[in-house]
Amino acid sequence: MDSSTFRTPDPVPDLPSPIAWRFYVAYCWSSFVIHAAWIAFLFLFLQNQRGLMEQWWELGPSELDFPVRILCYYLIGSAAAFGLGAVFVLRLKRSPKAWNGHLVNLIIGASTFVLAPIAVPTIFLWFRDDTRRWFGRA
Repeated sequence: MDSSTFRTPDPVPDLPSPIAWRFYVAYCWSSFVIHAAWIAFLFLFLQNQRGLMEQWWELGPSELDFPVRILCYYLIGSAAAFGLGAVFVLRLKRSPKAWNGHLVNLIIGASTFVLAPIAVPTIFLWFRDDTRRWFGRA
């Protein structure tokens, strides 16, 4: 028997990608770049932490050294998680559940000051019929 007889039909129609998907890809890569820049800034801060703290905050060399380092490492970890997560979510297979996952990712971005200008218009495009149909949510 041929293996094509046992294949289940794909529930997602083969349509050209909607404009909302292009906006969403731009949003995900923008999120990745912004989080990578934030990580680079935090590493630079950690390298020059004592000098910056003495110069700008007029603190002694070790008054806040440990808590500031812990905070920076926490921020680096969360920026790495959100930045890489925004790129990895692009690999989700098109399905109605993936539409929901992408929407949650957009809502997270819309709650930030930096990503809101691209996330909010994309959310409005996300609810269009062509985008919903592309994900099999018609």
